[in-house]
Amino acid sequence: MRVVLDTNVLISALISRSYPSKVLEAIFSDQEIELCLSEEIFTEYTEVLARPKFSKFKEFYISANFVLQQLSISAKFFTPNRSIDILEDKSDNKFLELSLDCKADYLITGNFHDFNITQFRKLKFSHQKNFIC
Repeated sequence: MRVVLDTNVLISALISRSYPSKVLEAIFSDQEIELCLSEEIFTEYTEVLARPKFSKFKEFYISANFVLQQLSISAKFFTPNRSIDILEDKSDNKFLELSLDCKADYLITGNFHDFNITQFRKLKFSHQKNFIC
């Protein structure tokens, strides 16, 4: 099963031990789950996780660097070759572009304000709470 992970799920996984952390654990431990990334999304992960506001969380940066290193090794990287412009938050369209190009089964997000659709073509959107790990 191929998945694309919205940045907010990654952040939440590093801040608390709730549903997002279970999703991240499943990505690392379940051989049936293949995380798909693009350089653009990986750069966003890196930039967002380096923000000073996360320094209030104990050992956040150590965990973030570890997770980024593991993702760079274990994820499958794609270079999306299509442009999609359907989401209100234009910066989130890159997640749809990647999802379609890699033929992802799920785009996992905690942000249904911006991802306010449940399916796009064959791609299903899964809230981090509902993703079956």
